[in-house]
Amino acid sequence: QDGLEMVTLLSTRDDFTRCTVQHAATYALGRGMGDADAPYIDEILANAEEGGFALEDLALAIATSDIFRMRQPQEAP
Repeated sequence: QDGLEMVTLLSTRDDFTRCTVQHAATYALGRGMGDADAPYIDEILANAEEGGFALEDLALAIATSDIFRMRQPQEAP
């Protein structure tokens, strides 16, 4: 029960959800997030929260975001 309480507590904290979105976006984009990405992170966060912030909501919010759809392909090393 303590583990479930911890998960519930963490999922309701703004800094935890923002960090989760930033890490998921970093993984999806293949690059780190910078200050210029903050408005996109805010948009993804708002869209994911509309659906209750389930994992599928987060994935959909990232995949349909401008930052993901307009990303530039990286050149091979």
